[in-house]
Amino acid sequence: MNVSRTIVPSKQGLKKIFSNFPPGIMNVPISAWTLSIVVDVGTDSPFIVGTAFPIRDGVLVTAKHILREFQDATKPVHIDRTLSALQILPRNRFITWRITGTIVHKNADLAVLFAAPNENGTEFWIPPWTISQDAPRKGEWVGAFGNVKSSCQIVSRNSNGGGIIEVSNEGQANFGVVNNVYDGYRDRVMLPCPCFEVGVNFGFGMSGGPVFDEQGKICGIVSSSTEGGSSSYAVTLWPSLSQIYNGSIGT
Repeated sequence: MNVSRTIVPSKQGLKKIFSNFPPGIMNVPISAWTLSIVVDVGTDSPFIVGTAFPIRDGVLVTAKHILREFQDATKPVHIDRTLSALQILPRNRFITWRITGTIVHKNADLAVLFAAPNENGTEFWIPPWTISQDAPRKGEWVGAFGNVKSSCQIVSRNSNGGGIIEVSNEGQANFGVVNNVYDGYRDRVMLPCPCFEVGVNFGFGMSGGPVFDEQGKICGIVSSSTEGGSSSYAVTLWPSLSQIYNGSIGT
């Protein structure tokens, strides 16, 4: 397993956001709190489609566009392919979570995934995040986290049908200033939901990752970047999440 972490510094943005993170969180690999979503992990050709993050035991949030089954969905979706989430903890401990169900938002680029461990007795590790009930302010620094340059492959099989999976993962953080906030929607086609524009390019593979405000709270989900890479868009997490998921989320 090859796991690395990359933090991209950006002036005072990094300092403001990190200063309000839970103590010790940056001693944990980014891939422990931004999980990679993998399709067909039990086959000979698994592939990673994006990032997700946990909000409580067995519940993940990601962007709806990462998987074609989600993109046009307006109600809970049945996935015919095996869908999993990879969580890499300190000391290269590697956990695979089975996605057992999904709820997708009708308009927002948001999907809730329900997960269960592949191994009995495994505990879901959840960072002590707080979800903001407000969008970030225009001119405020935000930081987006996700996994880039991610890949996985089966390197060997045993007689029981199991095998060894090799994962390559690079966690990344991008920081930028909020240029615009759209309380209702930006447009009727691409972003027909509350969202905000950030003056930085979010890396490929970060889709579905969390976006934090200056208070260290999750305020959005990485959704898209503009052509040319001058800015990116994040879906405002609240109230879109509350419209489809009513569980306890620590707001």
